[in-house]
Amino acid sequence: FTETDWEGIQNLQRSCKEEDPFKVGKFGIGFNSVYHITDLPVIISGTRLAYLDPQEQVWRGESGKLFHISDLFTRTFQDAIAPFENVCDFSTQLQFEGTLFRFPLR
Repeated sequence: FTETDWEGIQNLQRSCKEEDPFKVGKFGIGFNSVYHITDLPVIISGTRLAYLDPQEQVWRGESGKLFHISDLFTRTFQDAIAPFENVCDFSTQLQFEGTLFRFPLR
């Protein structure tokens, strides 16, 4: 993810890609379709882990949380990282160059 991707995914039904005809998701509704199957999508990209909570069910008053993955974080919140371990070569020991999504089913 780029900085623009992180900003865009936090804006429900508003696209930051509408000016670029070569981008997927330029209408601002594509990712929002995941809320039909999950209430708390999780994204891991580079050194960041994000929980999106637009209904503010998990974090009252906040529409999500963004964490920076570090040794302390992975030791303290092992359960948060465990679903990603060894998926597409993700490891907390290495710099991860991709982006993974997790959609816990309701």
